[in-house]
Amino acid sequence: MSWILLILGLSAAVPAALRFLRVAQREHYLAGSTMRFGVRWWTGTGVANLTLAVIGIGGLAGSPWWEPLVLLPIVSAVVGPRGLTIKGVTAPLHWTGRLRRLAGIVGLVVVVIVVAGFIVEGVAIAGAVVVLLMPLLIDLGLVVAAPVEAQMGQAWIDRARAKLIEVA
Repeated sequence: MSWILLILGLSAAVPAALRFLRVAQREHYLAGSTMRFGVRWWTGTGVANLTLAVIGIGGLAGSPWWEPLVLLPIVSAVVGPRGLTIKGVTAPLHWTGRLRRLAGIVGLVVVVIVVAGFIVEGVAIAGAVVVLLMPLLIDLGLVVAAPVEAQMGQAWIDRARAKLIEVA
C-alpha cells in the first residue's frame, strides 16, 4: 500500500511542480518568491483553497498514525490551488536552460526525500510531503542553483559591459 501511495504522491507532484516552476519563472527565479506566492495563493484566494490547504496539512499531520491519510494532501494538491493552472493565463511555461536546470535540481531533492522516506519507513508520507511542499522544494532548488546561475550570467554581463565600452 505504501508504494501505491508514493506513486500517487509523485504523480500528483508533476502538475504541482509545473504550476510552481511557472511561478518561479514568472517571479524571475528569486528564491523565496515561490513559497511566498504559494502561501498567498492557498490562503488568500478564497475559502475553497484555504479549505484544501487545511485538509492537506491535516492529512499530512495525521498520516504517521494512519497512512491512508496521505491521500488528503495528494488530492488537495491535485485539486488546488484552484485558479492556478499549469498553463497559466499571462504566459505559458517556457523550458529555458535555466528552468531545465532548476527542474533537475528539484527532481534530485525529490529523490532525496523519497530515499529518506524509505530509510525511516515513511515512503508514502514522503510522496505527500513532496506534493504538498512543492513551492518550498522549488525555492530550495533556487537557493542551490543561485551560485551557478550567477556565474553563468556573469558572462552575459561581461559581454554587455565590453560592448558598452566599445560603443562609448
